[in-house]
Amino acid sequence: LFALCVAFTYSDHRDDTYTPPEPLSQSKMHGQERKKYKARFNDPKISAALAQKALQWNALSKELLIRRKRLSPPSIAPSSSPPSTGSKSSGSTSKITGSAAETLKIVDKVLVVNPDPSHLWNHRRELLLQEKVNNKEDSDNTDDGNNNASDSVEEKDPSFQIRDELNLTAACLKRNPKTYSAWYHRKWSIRHWISLGCPKEGQESGNGGGEELLMSELGLCAEFLALDERNFHCWNYRR
Repeated sequence: LFALCVAFTYSDHRDDTYTPPEPLSQSKMHGQERKKYKARFNDPKISAALAQKALQWNALSKELLIRRKRLSPPSIAPSSSPPSTGSKSSGSTSKITGSAAETLKIVDKVLVVNPDPSHLWNHRRELLLQEKVNNKEDSDNTDDGNNNASDSVEEKDPSFQIRDELNLTAACLKRNPKTYSAWYHRKWSIRHWISLGCPKEGQESGNGGGEELLMSELGLCAEFLALDERNFHCWNYRR
């Protein structure tokens, strides 16, 4: 009886204008036709340029691995560094010591090209947290005993600039809107910034307070979801 009801309903209500979905070979991925996307690799000039770019990326990645081995892990409790997001730091490293600033610039370059490797984001967070520890030790050595509870976040951690992390992750997400690591670093950055008390750096550069920044993040999510409503990475970040 159920089968008869289904058949009757379908025969009376089927849509004669229905067109089957196009084959996978003709479908699009993130707005690009697969055939056209793959066809560009047949061009010898494009292939040679991409190969050269890959060699440069690998060389920089190896350099970062060597530098990371020389970096001692930050002596900071995990609970004090909640997850947050990422951004471009090439202009924000002026307050970080020379070696770390140079390494962060290299990290920026490789991440913008390929934002997927999570170990590169881990290295970036290690650098940021290590500088926080170094700055704290320096302040402790020069502390005259008069602690001011109203010190700004930037005074507590002058090496961390939220705008740099937001810029970097935004650039990476434009290249790949579905990269886990970039979304996670962006969330880590915002949480870390809020845990510091929303530094003056953020307010002076137009980020406003924590509430205003979070509202702007909701707007960012709306933009990405308008491009692809199936982006579950963005939905998770929005929640």
